[in-house]
Amino acid sequence: MRRRSTRSLRCFVPRALALVGAGVARGLDYPDWQTLLDNMHRRVDSLAKRGQQASKYLKRFDDPLWRAEEYRRLLGKEYFPFLTKTFEQDRGTNAVTKAIVKLPFRHILTTNYDASLERAWNAEHTTPAQCVRWDKEDDLLEFLFRFHEPRYRRIVYVHGRWDAPESIVLTDTDYTSRYVRTEGASKRLFALFAMQRFVFFGFSLADPDLAAIMREVNVAVGSKDKARHFAFIGLGKRDDREVHRSRMMLKFGIKPIFYDASRGHQPLDTLLHALLESCRVTRGGAAKRALTRKAAVAGASRTPAPSVAGAKSIAREKPRRALSPLPSVTDHTDPQKGRFGGMSLRDRCELTAEVTASAHDDGWYDVRFRVRSIDAARPLKGKVRFHLHDTFHTPKRVVTAKNGVASLELLAYGAFTVGAELLDAKVRLELDLATLKSAPREFRLN
Repeated sequence: MRRRSTRSLRCFVPRALALVGAGVARGLDYPDWQTLLDNMHRRVDSLAKRGQQASKYLKRFDDPLWRAEEYRRLLGKEYFPFLTKTFEQDRGTNAVTKAIVKLPFRHILTTNYDASLERAWNAEHTTPAQCVRWDKEDDLLEFLFRFHEPRYRRIVYVHGRWDAPESIVLTDTDYTSRYVRTEGASKRLFALFAMQRFVFFGFSLADPDLAAIMREVNVAVGSKDKARHFAFIGLGKRDDREVHRSRMMLKFGIKPIFYDASRGHQPLDTLLHALLESCRVTRGGAAKRALTRKAAVAGASRTPAPSVAGAKSIAREKPRRALSPLPSVTDHTDPQKGRFGGMSLRDRCELTAEVTASAHDDGWYDVRFRVRSIDAARPLKGKVRFHLHDTFHTPKRVVTAKNGVASLELLAYGAFTVGAELLDAKVRLELDLATLKSAPREFRLN
C-alpha cells in the first residue's frame, strides 16, 4: 500500500496540538537524551569522590532510564544543580522554534526542559508566553478545563522545566512515579492522544512511556490505513524510509513527513516556512486556526498567489458546457482520487506530467502538467481547470490552451492526484503522480 504522508498535512486544523521533542532543542545546542547521559557520566568522573566514579560499562548500558538513575545516585546533591545549569542557558531561538510558535496550534506540549519555545513565543507575539507544568496539579486541571477556549493557548511542560529540577522526568524512578505509581498522567495523555490530533517535531518515539501510551491509543482507537497524528522526521540518505514509515504508521498511528536530516534543519525550515506563508489572515490580523498549505503537502505555484478579487473571479467562472457534478471526496488524504474517472487518456485527450528535482530548492521537485489532444487534426482549444490537492493555496487553477497545449507548472514536495476538466470538450482526466514511473522515487513515496 502506498504511503502518502505529505498529502495529509491538512492535519493542521483548529484543534491540532504540537508536541516538541529533543530534536528541536538539539538544533539550539541543548543536549539530547544520549548526550545528556554522556555529560552526566563525565560530571560524575570529574567529581572523583570515593566510590563515585562511574564504571565504563555504565556508559555502554542499553537501558537509558537506569543509566540516568545511576548517575543521579552518584551525583547526589550535584544532580539538581547539574540539570539547572545544563538547561538554564539562553541559547536563543531559530527558524524552527519561531515557526512552531507562529503556527496556529491550539497548544504546544513539550518534553524538553529548556525555555527555547517561550523565548521564541515572546519574540513573535505581543503577549508573553503562558506556561503550564504537568506536575502542578491545579494549573494542569485549569489547562484541561479551559482547553478549548479560543484565546487560551499554553506551552505545556510534560516532563518538567529547568527552573524546577525536581519536576524533571529523566530517571527510572521519575518515570515510575509519573506513569506507574499513579495513573493520572497516563490517563490524561491517553485522552489527549485519543481525542486530539498531534503534530510531532523532533521525536523518534524513543521515549518509553510516551511510546507505550501511543501504542495503546493506536490499538484502542487507531486504524491501519488512517493516521491520527503526524510527525516531521529527519532521516539520513541511507535510511530506509519505507521501514520507518511502516513502523510509525502501524505501531503508533503516525504518518511521517520525512526531510533530509543530512543538511540539518534547513529542509524542515523550508517546510515550515511554506506552511506559515499559507496561513490565511483575517481582517483583524489574527491567523485563522485552519491552515492551508502553499507548498508543503504537494507544492507551491511558481507564480504569486492571486489577489482576493482574482480568487473570487476564478470561483465565479463557469464552463461554457456544463459537466456533471463531481463525486464526493472518498479519500481525504488524496481528495481528487477517483473523482475524475481514474483515466489520464480519454476521448483523444491526454493528461501527462513531468517531475524533476528542483535546481533551486533541495528536496523539492518541479512538476509540469500538460493537457493536449492526441489527434493532430483536432488540437486542444479553450480552457482546462486543474484540480490540485485542496491544501494548495489555490487548489483550482484555470489555464487557457496555447498552441494546442494547456500547461501548468508547480514546485512540489510529494505526490498527489490531479484532476483536469476540459471545459470546452466536456472531458475529465485524472493522474495519480504516485504511479508516475518516470518521477523520482522519493517524490512518489512522499
